[in-house]
Amino acid sequence: MPRQADVFRGRPPEAVFAPQTAAPHVVTTVMHYGPGREERITITRVGNWIREDHNHTGSGRKWIVFSDISSGTSFSIGLDDNGRYRSLSITRSRPTDSEYVSTRERTGQRETALGEDCEVWNMAAGKNYPTRLDCVTRDGITLWSRTSYGSSGIMRSEQALSVERRQSTPDYVRPPNEVFAWAYWSRLGEGATSTFAAAQDYEVTLSSAAGGDTRTIRRHFPWTYIDSVRPNGNKSLSIASRTMRLYFEADTRNQPISLSIIAQPEQPFPEPAPVRTKQPAQLVLGEVCTWFDTFPGARDIGSYECRTWDSIPLRITGITWGHTSLDLRATRITRRYLLVGAVAPPSIVFDWVH
Repeated sequence: MPRQADVFRGRPPEAVFAPQTAAPHVVTTVMHYGPGREERITITRVGNWIREDHNHTGSGRKWIVFSDISSGTSFSIGLDDNGRYRSLSITRSRPTDSEYVSTRERTGQRETALGEDCEVWNMAAGKNYPTRLDCVTRDGITLWSRTSYGSSGIMRSEQALSVERRQSTPDYVRPPNEVFAWAYWSRLGEGATSTFAAAQDYEVTLSSAAGGDTRTIRRHFPWTYIDSVRPNGNKSLSIASRTMRLYFEADTRNQPISLSIIAQPEQPFPEPAPVRTKQPAQLVLGEVCTWFDTFPGARDIGSYECRTWDSIPLRITGITWGHTSLDLRATRITRRYLLVGAVAPPSIVFDWVH
């Protein structure tokens, strides 16, 4: 029998409240979370792996979420109308994260759903948090879930429509290998057109005078590659064209924290339209650069770049709430043809041990 209260840390971000163990099963549920908002979800579980197929009945939007309880990792894959992969989001929690902690406490209540007996657990104890009640069978299958906040009533409910206890293949509940291949995503980003199509390749390294912040930027049409190291040692990588954007984060030990990829081959992202400022031109590394506001119209934050005649940033500054939050100056610049591999992600980006 489980203890009166259990605490589980390092939970998958998209399956924080999933039972720690459960019999292999397939459950079809319906979720309601607001007037007229309904979602059908098919949940398949094998061991530590959970697959959730989401279908929003209003918009027709579809996506699949894979969660690994043993590693605390969730993989969310967005699909287009033809079932092709168009986005990928990976997030991993750590045992020290307070955000992804599952606490379950007995309520002493039992109910019946779909002819099965289930025990009601309080999954989010504490007056400052929404109250979540889950009704779970003895073998770890959630038959219903209800989330409420104070006296506002039920904010979200999920109800099982059918339950099958059966084994599925291990590959079915794990993310497909294709989404971990740069070749797949790069194909979706290479068809972009841009006003910078004729721009020369370059590589520029910038760093802060205070130390700790460094940024390497490479351009090879249609890609812009930005590799950053923050003062705390964490790293980030951005690779973007007009039809595909990748953003990756790793900690000081080079362990992956998160990855997001969005591809829009049929509807390119808008190109930024920086506005020239009244700041005087500067001389950096022997080259003249002109200041541009790269977030024109933004409130509370600002981003400014001092660019050369061919749009290479030699100074980058950031403003947050009226204070300078970033100040980078170029320490090295090279104009030369770059091989396509220079703007491809390193292997760590897709190394999630899935």
